[in-house]
Amino acid sequence: MRRWLVVIMAIALLCTACGGSDGTFKTALPAKGSLDFWFYVDQDYYNGVKPQGEMTTLVELSGAFKVTLDTPSVDAAAKQAEFGAKEAISEKSEIKLPSSVVNLEWLWQMEGGNRLNLYLPLLPGGQWYHLAGRWDSANGTFDMFLNGIPLRLPGTKIAAWSIGEEIFTLASADTVEDFEVSAQFWSETDIQARAAKREHGDIAPLAGYGDTASLTGVEAMKGELIYEADFSKKGALDSWTMEGPGVFETDSDGWLTMESTEINEGGPGDGHFVFWTPPGLPENFIAEFDFQAISDKGLCIMLFAAEGKNGKDIFDSSLKGRDGHFGGYIRGDINCYHISYYANIPTNPGRITSNLRKNAGFYLVANGPPGVPMNSKEVHKVVLARKDGRIQLGVDGETIIDWQDDGVKYGPVHGKGHFALRQMKWMKARYNNFKLFAVK
Repeated sequence: MRRWLVVIMAIALLCTACGGSDGTFKTALPAKGSLDFWFYVDQDYYNGVKPQGEMTTLVELSGAFKVTLDTPSVDAAAKQAEFGAKEAISEKSEIKLPSSVVNLEWLWQMEGGNRLNLYLPLLPGGQWYHLAGRWDSANGTFDMFLNGIPLRLPGTKIAAWSIGEEIFTLASADTVEDFEVSAQFWSETDIQARAAKREHGDIAPLAGYGDTASLTGVEAMKGELIYEADFSKKGALDSWTMEGPGVFETDSDGWLTMESTEINEGGPGDGHFVFWTPPGLPENFIAEFDFQAISDKGLCIMLFAAEGKNGKDIFDSSLKGRDGHFGGYIRGDINCYHISYYANIPTNPGRITSNLRKNAGFYLVANGPPGVPMNSKEVHKVVLARKDGRIQLGVDGETIIDWQDDGVKYGPVHGKGHFALRQMKWMKARYNNFKLFAVK
């Protein structure tokens, strides 16, 4: 489906000693510079129970960098599921499997290099896309833009790396046009102007940049109070269930503080943990609580509608044990949804999205803007509402994600089940005014 064109480039600004008849050239790829190109997508790509696609290398400067579009396929989803079931996934793993989501990735290949990923629930077909990158390797800056939209917070500091003179062969897919390298560090305005040279679709809502709106109607949906946790009372958490190396304490003001005991170690759950509330919830419910980050780095999510396969309770002894390792929650023997509302992950710095995923399968079904701003130390009100397959996440009265599960694209709609708070190992945070409501 994809054929390769080996492109012999003579870029006067960058070329120090062009090669001969062997089809290579020597280029001084700038330690600080930019590049861009256009690529065409011929059909819609999405993840789901019937995904389609393949791995496409859009451009590669051999030994320097590679830009790939990894679109989900049935084979990729199966391999991911098998890999996750073995709980072999770890941050230190060097295994690169095909993606089970639409994944646009730029990988620097030299020692000390970095990667940047954009995971999308959907990449619409029948249109051109403009991709631009800019970097300052010595100062640890690397940004990527799709149709002029930044794919990480611009200027995010990462580890510095070294770009030296090598013998490179540049290759591109036949869907790629107008590849250009510059020794200039383009501004965002420069990149947006270059992206405006061709007509393209609006990728912003899919990349977490949709216009926000007030979270309306949820308050009127509240029915009976199912559960309320007064963390200031002794024994308030005796009926909660901790999985993984999480520890907690409560204070007289009613705040619950949680953190990991294994922030700098490996360990049973890679240091991450899940804390389950005591009651099982009906299919339709509203959860709300106050949240305050104490540390800067970390990730906070909610798991909900969690039920064992074949209708078993998640604490049924016949199910495989869980210890905080994410594989047991997203590709194990339970079904659930999970949604993030705070993300500042050391392994993915500058993340720009809140993500809603459906499990088992780890399907990315919706992206939204960050819920709680990165590095914020303010108190924020988090609300999650679910009614008849519609899932809404709100923070401080603003809608972050609003998605309807159609019960087809990602399998049947999940029903009743358990609710949990999850933190990654770097996160220390606290919670108050935790309430669960039925829906009228």
